[in-house]
Amino acid sequence: MYNSGIPKIMSSLLQVVNNKFNIISNKILVLNVLIFLVLIHSSSSSHQTTQQLPPVVVLPGILCSRLGATLNNATDAPIICPRNSKFYNIWISDTQFFHPSCFYRRMASTFKNENRKKKNNTSTPSQQQQQQCVHNSPGVTIDPIGYGNMSGCNCLNPEDVGPKLNLFLKMTNTLEKYGYVPGKNLKAVTYDWRLYGDPCFTPILFTQIKEMIETSYSNNGNTPVVALCHSMGCPILHKFFVSQTKEWKDLYISQFINICAPFAGAGNSLVEFINAKPFEWIDRSYVDYLSPVFRSWPGTSSLFPQQIMSKTGSTNNVWGNITFVQTPDKNYTGADSIYEILELLSNDKKRLKEHNYIDYGLKFWNIQEELRNSVLNKSPGVKSTSCLFLLDVPTPIGSIYADNMLRKHVKDFFLPGDGTVSSISVEGPCTIWKNQGENISIEPFHLGKKVTHKAALSSMEIINRVVEKLVGNVVG
Repeated sequence: MYNSGIPKIMSSLLQVVNNKFNIISNKILVLNVLIFLVLIHSSSSSHQTTQQLPPVVVLPGILCSRLGATLNNATDAPIICPRNSKFYNIWISDTQFFHPSCFYRRMASTFKNENRKKKNNTSTPSQQQQQQCVHNSPGVTIDPIGYGNMSGCNCLNPEDVGPKLNLFLKMTNTLEKYGYVPGKNLKAVTYDWRLYGDPCFTPILFTQIKEMIETSYSNNGNTPVVALCHSMGCPILHKFFVSQTKEWKDLYISQFINICAPFAGAGNSLVEFINAKPFEWIDRSYVDYLSPVFRSWPGTSSLFPQQIMSKTGSTNNVWGNITFVQTPDKNYTGADSIYEILELLSNDKKRLKEHNYIDYGLKFWNIQEELRNSVLNKSPGVKSTSCLFLLDVPTPIGSIYADNMLRKHVKDFFLPGDGTVSSISVEGPCTIWKNQGENISIEPFHLGKKVTHKAALSSMEIINRVVEKLVGNVVG
């Protein structure tokens, strides 16, 4: 419509100019008009392109959202630690490690009984059940940084002078070149990843995800949203999608793009829990500071290997007879063995005396049972799902111990993956869902041993594939 009007306008203008002005003035006027019309047309086209971009909502994985803390008479820490403080960056900053005991006591969680109404209870308030909920240390409040934009997951330590822990930064910068604007059509649901899997926190997180998707949809011309995730953010989204109606998903979601997704859990998370060596993908300088407390987070236990399908046949049993723990007297195989392993650890009196939260694994595993069961035999159920994962990095899947109490670690055994998540945890569930008739794209990447779990977010091969799925032919 706009293009078709340009010749007529130009013709009229030229006629007027020829009648009223000399040749020099005519050329100047025509040139100005041409520039004006081209600028308007260019602006209109650019706006039109931006409007066609599908809005993106990002859900990072464990450790991948920045966290801030506020202290109000926080006494559950050594005397050297401050008791009161305004909001400050606790995850992550080098300054937090000047006094490691202060850091990990602030980052620890603990159980507290709360009265919660029974599900679908419409009777008297007296009909309540006690539910164990996870809380921060007394006097400590922790909240995510950068909710609704990308600042909370682009880089974990932007204020540090040393090396940066970049996550989504390269992807964000690339998407900006194609017209994406952080905070407008590119948003992140940053969250307290420590608490995911706690039955009191998870519904709150699901509500935040839903609100962010609906807001992104309405603020971008009622355009369906692309849900983009990495690591633990992906099984969270899987469980979230299962909890929504088909009508809601059909209206609000166009694509579900997952990167290195432990849909069936990660054997490496169990290895780390047993051996107290958390998160091998994070910078090694931080690991020692996390070791005393990472077992106290339900988010850690939510990543243990688990079934995606009920036992209806070998083809649906993702983990099969894979051994997670081998001792002199017994092999613990398959996802059903996780309870046995955690029960063994929780009864280890020697470890319990050390107050290292070894018994929390079993507690979390039990309270997360309903959440795990909610997705048995259920796919995400969205229009399009893309499963992107790595194959070239040996990934710990289990451990061998010289004793039956799992104290004397001998060595690990491995499967292909990204160093943290084995390929079977991604490819297995995605293949099952595809065989059920879902629109699933299964995309393995051979990127060498240097491209690991975290590095996948900075890999241009991965980023370009995401851009292709988002932009397509919209932008040249």
